Amino acid sequence: MCMVNFEWRNDSFFRKRFYRRAVQAFRQRTSARPCFRGGALQALLTPDIGAYNFPHFRFFQVFLSHGLIIVSALHMTIVEGNRPTGASLKRVFLWLNGYMIFVFLINLLVGGNYLFIMHKPETASLLDLFGPWPVYIFAAEGVAFITFFLLYAPFWVMDRRAALNRLE
Repeated sequence: MCMVNFEWRNDSFFRKRFYRRAVQAFRQRTSARPCFRGGALQALLTPDIGAYNFPHFRFFQVFLSHGLIIVSALHMTIVEGNRPTGASLKRVFLWLNGYMIFVFLINLLVGGNYLFIMHKPETASLLDLFGPWPVYIFAAEGVAFITFFLLYAPFWVMDRRAALNRLE
């Protein structure tokens, strides 16, 4: 964003249209970050590191990258004051499905298994409980939706309490 801003800073159309909207979106106090914690937490609980045990780079990469997703989500929620809304949960769920379709196409091109949508991981995971391919993908979507809602539930309770306090 900084590079784009630097290159286009003299373009008034860009500045008025794109940059202002990007800044407004960034400053909005709604966030879907708690939803990211759900997937990262699953990755930390059942990592697919294969034969790469401690002290291999892949071991550190898996735990650091997924751990930092959780830390950044907590930071943005607690320190920055961003928080999810009901609308952001719907939006994230739709984006997640769009992203999954995109990753599926990438997997076909490169022979990968990103997001584990081509087959289950070799190591034990929650996906083992959901049946064969492609059934487990739909079951995982259900679990993702429930996880999103559970991570959003404390914010929903706070909103309900605030609304009841305003009525009194």
